[in-house]
Amino acid sequence: MSNIIGAADIGGTTTKLGLFDSNEQLLRSWEIPTDISEHGSHILENAARSLKEAAGDNRLIAVGTAVPGAVDEQAIARNCTNIALGTTDLKSEMGKLMPDTNILCFGNDATVAALGELKYGAGRNYSSCYLLTLGTGVGGGYAAHGAVVSGAFGAAGEVGHILINPRETSKCMCGRRGCLEQYASANGLVRLVKELLILQEMDQGECRHEDVRDRVHIEYLFDLNIPCKRSKLSEISGFTAKDICGLAEKQDELAAYALQIFGRCLGLAMSSISCSIDPESYIIGGGMSKAGESVLAAIRKGYEEFAYTPSRDADIVCAELGNAAGIYGCAAMVAEKLK
Repeated sequence: MSNIIGAADIGGTTTKLGLFDSNEQLLRSWEIPTDISEHGSHILENAARSLKEAAGDNRLIAVGTAVPGAVDEQAIARNCTNIALGTTDLKSEMGKLMPDTNILCFGNDATVAALGELKYGAGRNYSSCYLLTLGTGVGGGYAAHGAVVSGAFGAAGEVGHILINPRETSKCMCGRRGCLEQYASANGLVRLVKELLILQEMDQGECRHEDVRDRVHIEYLFDLNIPCKRSKLSEISGFTAKDICGLAEKQDELAAYALQIFGRCLGLAMSSISCSIDPESYIIGGGMSKAGESVLAAIRKGYEEFAYTPSRDADIVCAELGNAAGIYGCAAMVAEKLK
């Protein structure tokens, strides 16, 4: 019988699970569906059962769990809307499910993933890192000196909801208007290109969509100089962020211009982050990070434009652990408690 560590990274569609030995070496990883029925009441139960079954005769001495929501210092989870989980005392609930496990740790999924990258991935040569996950939304997490930084209410790192455009009239998923992820996510980039295409047609006198100018308000952030040349994106029905990034690398002017705005929006938010917590590095993860060097170049350029001078030397690199960052972070989180 061996002592092992369990990890559960709970997402809206799947829950990623892992077992690690006492030296924090990954033994096995797998996924199970996340059952959000009945207000998410089965999520923790299913994760605990799967971990115990996989552990077999080995002893689960510690388990780390990450959830997509704010987790405070008392392990109270809030705003886990993606998994339909209401305000939950994670430590109490998981303690009932795993009474023989001595150490139970909990955190926000992006913050825990940042710890995983800091200790085992792209951040291992830095003392601190800020992980930006760019997918359908924008997630963020901060880790420093081998520990997560969650804040008093567990909301530290919610960079996707930094307000960057107070004149925006369309609502973000959080209910506010003008959040970063409305511009710097995969969905935000697609939305931006659609509106730029309409503005391009307006400038060329091909259509009248005056209401779009009232809705976009991107002019509030930047002086627009929309390319005149028609983009190939106008010929693609249902184009994606991947299409935009691919055409930007092929010198499509509108696609490249949209990516420039995307990078400037992120750079603007990152400059504020640096003024607050001054991370040594930024790690870019999520689906957008796989779209090519053009994305990283746009972010670096945007950050250099807006960053406070002493913080401009922060490195900006791609994540290395991919979807496994969460379980590695869970292992790192409990390993600190075992020392």
